[in-house]
Amino acid sequence: MTTEPSWSRLLAAAEAAEVGQYGVLLRLARTAAGLTLEAAGRRVGYSASTLSRMESGKRPLTDVTVLRRLAAAFDIPPRLFGLAEVGVVARRIPGAADKLTGTPGKLAREGGDDPVRRRDVLGALGGGLAGLATVPLLPTDSASGTTAASDPAGDLVAGLEQVLLRRPGPAVEIGPTALRAGLAGVRADFQASRYRALTARLPGLLTAVDGGTAEPGVAAELYNTAVHVCIKLKITGLDWLAADRALTAARRANDPAVIASVTRNVATLLRGAGRYDTAGELALQAADSLPLSGSAVSAEHLSLYGTLLCNAGYAAAQAGNRSRSTELLDEAELTAVRLGRDRNERWTAFGPTEVLLHRISAAWRLGDAGTAIDYARQVRTGAIRLPERQARYWIDVARAFDQWGKPAACYRALRIAETAAPEEVRAQPKARALAGRLLTAPTTPAMAGLHEFATRLGAA
Repeated sequence: MTTEPSWSRLLAAAEAAEVGQYGVLLRLARTAAGLTLEAAGRRVGYSASTLSRMESGKRPLTDVTVLRRLAAAFDIPPRLFGLAEVGVVARRIPGAADKLTGTPGKLAREGGDDPVRRRDVLGALGGGLAGLATVPLLPTDSASGTTAASDPAGDLVAGLEQVLLRRPGPAVEIGPTALRAGLAGVRADFQASRYRALTARLPGLLTAVDGGTAEPGVAAELYNTAVHVCIKLKITGLDWLAADRALTAARRANDPAVIASVTRNVATLLRGAGRYDTAGELALQAADSLPLSGSAVSAEHLSLYGTLLCNAGYAAAQAGNRSRSTELLDEAELTAVRLGRDRNERWTAFGPTEVLLHRISAAWRLGDAGTAIDYARQVRTGAIRLPERQARYWIDVARAFDQWGKPAACYRALRIAETAAPEEVRAQPKARALAGRLLTAPTTPAMAGLHEFATRLGAA
């Protein structure tokens, strides 16, 4: 039988447990262990201020997952938190972080976009973080068809420069029907992280748009795709140029859905410039312009509305406004419930899972790595069918583990992201920065192949 700590027999502990003042119990356990707020926060991946709010009751402790994690980390008897005993309580967080440290496995050297390989990966990821130890990865020395000399993302940027800066080039004549089909194709390429395919198609489609053959709504979304690419790859200068053209075309289209879709990326650009309040206001203004009353609200409008709420919620997190961020993401979650399931209307990928992904990002931005991982555990990753979103999820998990000071777990998450979407991760500045940080961290056997991985990302 496990011996309970002496502080748990204090009258103050019994009284706190009886009325559900779990923050008081947390403070008793922390002080009994001789831990400062900063040291205790590092143990569970929270900032000192967040832990202080938990102890004072300003941040209610109601989530069972969080309570179990705190109980394990600070040797708090689960019964005091109103929890059932589950075996022997470990003195550290069980599960994901440990499983992340396993030695990367091997996978047959197939192309990075091979659908069979991707289905295998997504199937292995279906259970979320709990199944990390069994996820097959790319071989540590594999470039999966990408050599050091090839740079699909760089080629795409060069093609966009050619069009957006109006350098002389051959005219491209494409009819409206073909342009609509082309738009659907490049959006599919973007969401599948196929930068080579985007390079072959997007610049030519934009040239045709400049020739005046596109419907305004199609033109707006083609330029919007270019904006999205620039945001993803952090290509400053071209991003605002493409955004201006997207907005101009969207206004000509006079369609609230098109305007909302373009505004989503403009708000992201404003966030990147540090104008968080303006970004949030712009996103909410576009959301409010969508027709959502009546019994026949379209799934497209609901998806755009929820996506803009997520954007505004993350902007609030970037501004350090925790309560506003939570409020907006809660409203986005209600919208997702109204929508009913994960969808991909107007290429938003919006639904309950997308809201969770934004909660992960917001928690990380607010300095709460532990909360970010708690949210990550709730994601059934097999339900994320888009490789671009798969990569985003695992990169955010990696960022949270990096913030938490767990380099092996961070590395494992990055390797899984690469397996799900090789071209995406190798083009991502965020992933490259994390790989660079890992090169300076103490290495373990679980980080085998790190230098080769960092080289593939251009970080070594």
